[in-house]
Amino acid sequence: MSTYKSKSVLKSVIIVALGVLVLAGAIFGIVKLVEFANKETKTVSPSYVLGSLNEEGKYVASKDTLYTKNMFECVGLQTELDFDATVKYQIFFYNGNKDYITHTTWLADTYDTVPSFAKYARIVIKPVDDDNISTLEKIKYQKQVKLTVLKDQSVKDVDSFKVDSDRTGKTISLDATTFTLSGTGSDYSFSKDINCLNAAEVEVGFKGANGNAVLWFIDSTSGVVVNYEFDVATLKAKSDGLYHTTVKVPEGAYKAVLQVNSDDIGTNNNVVYVR
Repeated sequence: MSTYKSKSVLKSVIIVALGVLVLAGAIFGIVKLVEFANKETKTVSPSYVLGSLNEEGKYVASKDTLYTKNMFECVGLQTELDFDATVKYQIFFYNGNKDYITHTTWLADTYDTVPSFAKYARIVIKPVDDDNISTLEKIKYQKQVKLTVLKDQSVKDVDSFKVDSDRTGKTISLDATTFTLSGTGSDYSFSKDINCLNAAEVEVGFKGANGNAVLWFIDSTSGVVVNYEFDVATLKAKSDGLYHTTVKVPEGAYKAVLQVNSDDIGTNNNVVYVR
């Protein structure tokens, strides 16, 4: 074999070897990414049966929809539809006590926005063109909606402001974090979520009297329902020494966000009543 041919063969071998190494490295990287993702999330495969859920998240009979009879933990829930899916779906959310909170509209795409205070969920699946689902079709349809959740299912502050049945109120200190809402231009520096699901009103008693506050009422579908802004200094002090204001909870709101712009309020112990 000539020297030229030997060099040519050697060069080809080196190129092939480098290609194999690059490919192996890419595969290794992908595997590691998948392993990392798998450490953080897990797949949920709930059991579906014929039926549906009503506006209050309760069972109703139906032959053209499937639903998850049992709730599943939904912290970090992400959904994904098959590319050629022939179904749409709804997600119903429940709090840590398994009380219904809210549900989505019919979805035909991915979803990853779990409402605050949601601990559990159920799914309703509806085929686009099928009004009588058979047993074999049930398996086909439920496989078209893929669900993943976080492996860590702890919910920070879930139900932290669902006041006990005595309705005596809870003492709070606001978090030094800003609640941001697009287009509001808000510069408030302290905030706190308040669970007002099924409540008629929210009353806040401020220990400090220096500063402004705003109470945002939120629903899960349209965002802010309404907000109330007030100067704490204009509020009247009650016998407990706190400056109080009471606001009715608008229909559809499942939580409120209290914001203040003063250290005097934010770092002191305030009291929230939800009733």
